[in-house]
Amino acid sequence: MKYIYITFIAFSLSSCQFLKLNNFVKNQKITLKQSKTPFELINNRIVLKDNVNFLLDIGAPNIIYANNVSQYKILDSVKIGKLINSTGKKVENKSFVIENIDNNFFNIDNAVFRILPDKSFCMNEIGLIGCELFYDEIIMIDFENQIIRKLNNYTQEENQYRELEVTDFDGYYFFIKIPINGENISAKLDTGNPYDLLLKKKDFNKIKKEIYYSYFDKKGEIDTIYNTIAEFSNMKNSFVIKSNNYIKRNLLGVGFMKNYNWIIDYKKGKVFYEKINNSEIKIYKNRTIIKNNNLIFYQTDNQSNIMDLGKTIISVNNQEINSKNICSFKNQLNTNNEWDNLQIKYK
Repeated sequence: MKYIYITFIAFSLSSCQFLKLNNFVKNQKITLKQSKTPFELINNRIVLKDNVNFLLDIGAPNIIYANNVSQYKILDSVKIGKLINSTGKKVENKSFVIENIDNNFFNIDNAVFRILPDKSFCMNEIGLIGCELFYDEIIMIDFENQIIRKLNNYTQEENQYRELEVTDFDGYYFFIKIPINGENISAKLDTGNPYDLLLKKKDFNKIKKEIYYSYFDKKGEIDTIYNTIAEFSNMKNSFVIKSNNYIKRNLLGVGFMKNYNWIIDYKKGKVFYEKINNSEIKIYKNRTIIKNNNLIFYQTDNQSNIMDLGKTIISVNNQEINSKNICSFKNQLNTNNEWDNLQIKYK
């Protein structure tokens, strides 16, 4: 029997509503099409192209942003209390049954999608396509050619790939082993995570070395971050590792995964990879985020700048930031390691 797996922590749950949601999931008719679907990497987010326009997030269920729900015919819905997301914020746990969603990549009748209010400010995606779409399927995520496609088998490809050790697989989510500084860390494959590796505090504290800092807006807390060299299936690779008190599980993200091609077998619970990028991972230690339509100074490697973390950036080199250029400034600042040469004004 196929059951749904929720990726947040529920603090209120109705058994009747939960059974109703599971019945919705069982009644879905999902067809993953054979065509190769191109994607684009935007700030380490995988945006599925053609007429798909969803983000790929194999670490989550299928999700639609609330402002896009009205474009579909809704057959039913269910609400199961509240959930707590990765930042500690309580959000409504509501799902809709959509009559049909069809595009070049997939077709779903009686499609079950969770609803989230948040949407990336600089992007126009419909929502997230998660692991439910790939149940009992085999997929290839080809970062070299930026395509994702369904595989019927992978005998030829497997000869060129190495197999990773899977520490846990429940039919939907994969956890793999990553040895770091003598510690075996189990991390979930998560293309919804734009970073290299997010770790729970407990695991982070086992391996931390040189640390730098990020602002985290829940009560002004500071993230801890550092860069290290780690073993990844007998190959040494650089990781930028993040942690804060609200990370509940270890997540291996796109920042690292994009240096490989991947075969993910949801039938047998196996994961294979092929190295495609031999260069060192580029580290940008000063970063910004957009929150409430403001550009926020989010991350730094300079301890003397900690007092500015969390502040709104209102201009760069005397050019005022507004709604028309905020996305451009976010990209420019996040790919620039020469912040000392910039005139940045804070509110």
